[in-house]
Amino acid sequence: PSPQRVELEANLESAGIVVLSDIHYPGWKLTIDGQPAPIYKVNRVMRGAAVPDGVHRLVYSYEPRSFQVGGTITVAGLAAAAAFAVYCGLCRAPLLSRSLPGL
Repeated sequence: PSPQRVELEANLESAGIVVLSDIHYPGWKLTIDGQPAPIYKVNRVMRGAAVPDGVHRLVYSYEPRSFQVGGTITVAGLAAAAAFAVYCGLCRAPLLSRSLPGL
């Protein structure tokens, strides 16, 4: 179990709404039997899914856009820092060879 993922199996005799009794919040994604599905706000604050009759697997996963943007910025920052470190190392190498006689 994870706070970023909720997995349910629903067995409905007729089509209906499956209500998850926690807060409807942006960033959640839903798949029903592996297919993307919309999440509905139910009872003003809860999450719901329209599900056809039969047995179905519902998977809610928390994937906010801010995590993706933050990850991209972090990777770009690390790449820039590495490039700067390499550049500084290359610029410093000729200075070291001039300052040390016999090298």
